[in-house]
Amino acid sequence: VSFEIEPDPEIGMEVSTVSVLEDVGIVDVFVTRSVNIIGPCSIRYQVLSSNATTAQDGVNFVAAAGTIQFQSQETSKSVSIAVMSEAGYSAEDITFTVVL
Repeated sequence: VSFEIEPDPEIGMEVSTVSVLEDVGIVDVFVTRSVNIIGPCSIRYQVLSSNATTAQDGVNFVAAAGTIQFQSQETSKSVSIAVMSEAGYSAEDITFTVVL
């Protein structure tokens, strides 16, 4: 008897940093799948703020969570994040986290 063990898919963010203007409204963050792309798979995501970030949920962005579903041979999906504009201009960078 012989068999082959297929490696797990590798899933990650396409880029680690995305910069947008506050008034953009929506920013799409891309998640990629590589190595084993045969068969469906899924991964949970969460968009949040923390002690290490400067953005505030409900002020700078809308927190979100969900599941990304990859079909067989799909290698890229996007997560849309709602970005909110504060009153007035802010020159400082605002950061939040997307966790897979």
